[in-house]
Amino acid sequence: MIYIGTVIGAGFASGKEIAVYFDSLSPLTAILSGILLGALGGFFMYAGYKGRFFEPPWFKLLTVICSFITLAAMCSGAGEIIPFPCGGVLLTALAVASGVLGIKFLGKLNGILVPVIIFCILFLFFKNGNVFITGSYLPFKPILYSALNLLIAGSLMAEQGKSLSKKEIVLSSVISAAVMSCLIFALCCLTIGNDSAMPLKEIASYMGFPIISSLLILLAIFTTMVSSAKLIYDYFKGLKLSPFFSSFMTLVPTVALSFIGFSAIVKYGYAFVSVAGLVLLFFTVLKMLPLKTAGFIVLKRKKKFSGGKLKNLKKQNERHTALNNLPH
Repeated sequence: MIYIGTVIGAGFASGKEIAVYFDSLSPLTAILSGILLGALGGFFMYAGYKGRFFEPPWFKLLTVICSFITLAAMCSGAGEIIPFPCGGVLLTALAVASGVLGIKFLGKLNGILVPVIIFCILFLFFKNGNVFITGSYLPFKPILYSALNLLIAGSLMAEQGKSLSKKEIVLSSVISAAVMSCLIFALCCLTIGNDSAMPLKEIASYMGFPIISSLLILLAIFTTMVSSAKLIYDYFKGLKLSPFFSSFMTLVPTVALSFIGFSAIVKYGYAFVSVAGLVLLFFTVLKMLPLKTAGFIVLKRKKKFSGGKLKNLKKQNERHTALNNLPH
């Protein structure tokens, strides 16, 4: 549930991400995207389980920067939806407080909120009743969409994988793939062809359910907020800062960055986050490969050859010494 809650952010719940990435495509391509999302989640959990997740100090800092970008975008987005002043700041503060409580609390929180999000999406889907499978089947955009949330979700999945068994990792991966395939398919049928800023909110309002769409978006924003806040808080806590100061360093820069605006942060920041996610995937794959690098293999062969040569020389010296010691 943590993985699904992290992937489902404001862009997903509003329908905008799906409308953009799956425009002119058949909703059936959602199955490919869902399978890839489930597989990637399982891969990062297994990397954490094996202790081979890529997390050098410089990349941890990069992850924190990307988490600030994501959290600031969610803070700004929440501020545009919540009708009272400082609504986005208050929701961010609540997310930071939730993130402080750790991965187990995050799992329990997502176990409550994610089913509500799923119910809201499926409720609107069945009420709308617009199901179609026509369109292009090109796989590039669904694959690209699967890579959109790699960094933050991957980091959390690796941490969770440390406490799971292999069977639990496989089960979590399969469930994530099934749920995400269904949700993306439903949103495709609801939003493809709608060019508004928040397609699902517009459709829900037209159907007479504006409260459901607002609730859906806020819950999706909050689950992503908590995931990002936890990563930032853990980083500062790892620097031996106090819980209060770690929370302060999580909240204040986020609020300051959020004043740039939701659209600007998404436009200029999300591309950077996506690239960082691909870098994480690349290096984690390298660490998970059972084969040694070519350089290491060559070095090992050189050592082996050198060792064998020394043994042969030693034997020759021993024979030579023995012959010299024979009586003449």
